[in-house]
Amino acid sequence: MNDEFNLDTTIVDEFEKDDELYKDFYKDRIEQINLYILYVDNNNNLFHIKRDSTALKDGALQKNDLKNLIKQYINHQGKKYRLISLLKWNITIEPDEISDYLKNTKEFNFIKSIRNLNTIHFDDSISLFHNLNSLYLIFHERWKLLENNTKKIYINKKLAKNKTRSKKT
Repeated sequence: MNDEFNLDTTIVDEFEKDDELYKDFYKDRIEQINLYILYVDNNNNLFHIKRDSTALKDGALQKNDLKNLIKQYINHQGKKYRLISLLKWNITIEPDEISDYLKNTKEFNFIKSIRNLNTIHFDDSISLFHNLNSLYLIFHERWKLLENNTKKIYINKKLAKNKTRSKKT
């Protein structure tokens, strides 16, 4: 009677063994990204690059974490810089497109410009490419010309006079 309930699991075991070889090609949630902090001087020359990493929460860099990163890297060598660009590099290639990607037979666009300081979501990526997903923060040296530049508004007294209108009865 015991022999009747013994199942042959060799097929399942072989499948799991073969599947283990391909686990790097399945899409997973990204837990950490690389940060590249680029500093540009007033002559538009890139003169310094910092590399760091940061953890994500549920595949996203939260708004407050992003603000803290900007505050952390806004100063370099005693100078204050201004953030001019945020670029997200998120490899979202499908497993069946890997050969096209490696052979350059198809064009892929993984970079996206971030315009607002909000939570940045990273889409799931193939495990093999997790270490390539990145965020680029580009800082430019502050110009003295742009600081304390208040526009003066002059009001012409002739135009400012109140006009009286008569009501028709």
